[in-house]
Amino acid sequence: MNPKKQLKYNNLKERQKLSWEGMFYSTQRMDLLIITISGGGIYAALEVLKYLQDYPLLLCKSTVLIKAAGILLLFSIIANFISQYFGHKSNREDWLMTDCELEGVLKKKTPEIKASIKAHDKKAEKFTKLTRYTNNTSMILMIVGLLALLLVFLIF
Repeated sequence: MNPKKQLKYNNLKERQKLSWEGMFYSTQRMDLLIITISGGGIYAALEVLKYLQDYPLLLCKSTVLIKAAGILLLFSIIANFISQYFGHKSNREDWLMTDCELEGVLKKKTPEIKASIKAHDKKAEKFTKLTRYTNNTSMILMIVGLLALLLVFLIF
């Protein structure tokens, strides 16, 4: 293999390695924080509801907001899990695309390989957009849920 081809091959192999590692990293990053905070918020909402059972007058005024906060935080966790799924799919498609690129470096880049590269790249982009969208949705739901819970403590 000539040096230029060898360099391209090595670069693609490194990218493939990083994509593979990205599949696992995508399950760890900021998502853990969102799940932890949302889970804590849900726990706080349930504890407050349990506490308010002894105070019927307060219970009427604040339960809707507390329940809404808990539901928003629950949906934040659900959106986060969906985001994890899309992130995994995106990294998998990128890994498969890089695998096809490597095959194209070792062999002649046939029209089939080029089509396969393009298809995997398109899927990876689609899943990346979905990951970004569901991550943002999860973060927004968490923030709104926490603000609603904070509002309960400030008002009542």
